[in-house]
Amino acid sequence: MEELATVTVHVVDDDDAVRDSMCVLLESYGATVELYPSARAFLERVNMEDGGACLLLDLNMPGMSGIELLGELKKGGDVLPVIAMTGQCDASVRTKVTDAGALALLEKPIGEEELVSAIARAVAGIASY
Repeated sequence: MEELATVTVHVVDDDDAVRDSMCVLLESYGATVELYPSARAFLERVNMEDGGACLLLDLNMPGMSGIELLGELKKGGDVLPVIAMTGQCDASVRTKVTDAGALALLEKPIGEEELVSAIARAVAGIASY
């Protein structure tokens, strides 16, 4: 298992249970975890200057979607590595996520090793599709 002791993971998901479970899991690997209930909340609170950070982003949320948030980040020139996650994955979703600049797309439910490995690769700047 890979340790995430130097990593800050920003989790954006509208589902309280998903955010809470991600927090417990990632903290058990030593990561610092910041939780956001929406894309707007993330944009209002995040500091893009943090090194060693990544964004774990749900695609299907009310208000601003994950894809829309990726577009905003790309427009602003932000380079925070992004891992997108969704419960409904098909070729068109994968293409949209890739084009928007995410380094990985994970399909829910996400396995522990798959998640931790994807975060470690994202922080290292390695895409995994």
